[in-house]
Amino acid sequence: MSDHGRPPTAVKDVAASDRWAQSAALVNGLDPVFAGPLFDPRDERLAGVFMRGSRQVRLDLTALPEVMRREVGWWLATCTRTGERQIHASEWNRWAATAAAVIARQRHVTSFADLPLTEWMAAWARTFHADRDRMPAPGHRLRAEHALRGMLERLLRQYSSEIDWWRHDIWSLRLDPRIPRREHEPRANTAVRWADITPTWLREGTKFYLRLQMESGQLTWSTVMQHRVNTARFAAFVTERGIDHPALAAGSGLSLRSLALDFGTFLHHWRREHSGRREVGGSLQARTINKNLQTIDLFYRVMTDCRTEAAEALGDTRWLELDDSHARMFRPADRPRQREVREADERNYINDTDLSSMLTHIELLGLPTEQTRTPSSATRAKSGWPGSASPRSCGPG
Repeated sequence: MSDHGRPPTAVKDVAASDRWAQSAALVNGLDPVFAGPLFDPRDERLAGVFMRGSRQVRLDLTALPEVMRREVGWWLATCTRTGERQIHASEWNRWAATAAAVIARQRHVTSFADLPLTEWMAAWARTFHADRDRMPAPGHRLRAEHALRGMLERLLRQYSSEIDWWRHDIWSLRLDPRIPRREHEPRANTAVRWADITPTWLREGTKFYLRLQMESGQLTWSTVMQHRVNTARFAAFVTERGIDHPALAAGSGLSLRSLALDFGTFLHHWRREHSGRREVGGSLQARTINKNLQTIDLFYRVMTDCRTEAAEALGDTRWLELDDSHARMFRPADRPRQREVREADERNYINDTDLSSMLTHIELLGLPTEQTRTPSSATRAKSGWPGSASPRSCGPG
């Protein structure tokens, strides 16, 4: 089935003239030191740009076309301005050699934005093997990926600034100032990645839904990551059941109610995993299952109310098939019972008088259990302790 309403990808065929103009806009107004093609870490104007271990190695971009030189120079200037990271010159010299090898084979490539990260990493591994006659160690490969990923994510965002922020598969407050945020975001450095959420209709629908909720103030940035986790579980469910339609039950021969109950059962059997796909924990807690059901329930309620807007924005008319049954897909009885909250009882609380008395002896909380404290004269006087009269002078006379 085709990808309905898939937004334009960040990596796309762009005329060389367009890349030339785009890259020229990147470096417009930058300090000439970032024009390259040679970058000497010993230059005072580049102080702090390069990592300490690579400050004796020059970064040489002479083998790259002008567009790529501009992109790397812009990235160096960006790192200098934001303090986001430092550059390892040797690592980027290898990326320059890799890019030159790619251009020799693929003449249409003129920019780092012309290929996705996966293809760049495959090319980097080939270059490494050709130079060393061995495959790179996992740690070395990870460092190379980290180096290019940082630039590529920002570069793609710069080149596709006309695309609405919520359509991107990477959400980051650092990358896009258009994302709604509060003045102080506790998870401001967290990036949310959507590319691995399938099917496409669920990924794009969730991004559209979160955009509505965030721009209206119903949800904040701090809650987006948990929504992504909950959506990933629902994505695994619909994929396992072979569902590829926003209306879920359409054409499946199953009722929407039975699918809703099936999802609850699916969550009860869910096992936590880590990146190696090995189980590392037990089943989900009742509270987590409850929250997951609430997330999908609210998602379908909002998408049912906004199905016309969703169909138009996503270019997928299948969202129009949502009806009132999707807005009440889950019932309160479907959610697992959680521990009951103990009712308020004054016997469970400390009254003001006792609390005030406890505070006068607060220093006792820090004493070891075998140690005692002799009350001060002020405390004896206040509490009526025996011998609490004013102390006599020990001076002469």
